[in-house]
Amino acid sequence: MSDLPRGKIHRFSLDTLVNMAASAGLHIELHLRHAA
Repeated sequence: MSDLPRGKIHRFSLDTLVNMAASAGLHIELHLRHAA
């Protein structure tokens, strides 16, 4: 967890980040679109 406050989110999987945000009571939205 000490890497997260330091901005090193590349060390965490998307699944882990989403789970941490949800555990903190945040609403998660993911928007995908075609590449330009």
